[in-house]
Amino acid sequence: MYKTILVTVDGTPTDRAIIDHVKQLAKLSQGRVVLLHVADGWAARTYGGDAVSREIAEDTDYLKQVRSEFELSGISADAELAYGDPAKEIIRWVKQLRAK
Repeated sequence: MYKTILVTVDGTPTDRAIIDHVKQLAKLSQGRVVLLHVADGWAARTYGGDAVSREIAEDTDYLKQVRSEFELSGISADAELAYGDPAKEIIRWVKQLRAK
């Protein structure tokens, strides 16, 4: 079914619906889950991976929390933080992962 499931999260309450849905998909397909958040604040867009800000710290903590939730459900998940324009970064990650 699915080999790689790329899940983009933005830290808002609407993430809950996709997280719950992907948990079910991942269990059925035994697919690899990759959680992706794109930091797009000033520091992230200006300094990329070298950015240090409260936003970056909060984003990192959120990704760790969501990843832990998947792992507690018995689902292996990777968490990735990208920087810059969300649309461009999501497309880049889809191509990089060859998400299917």
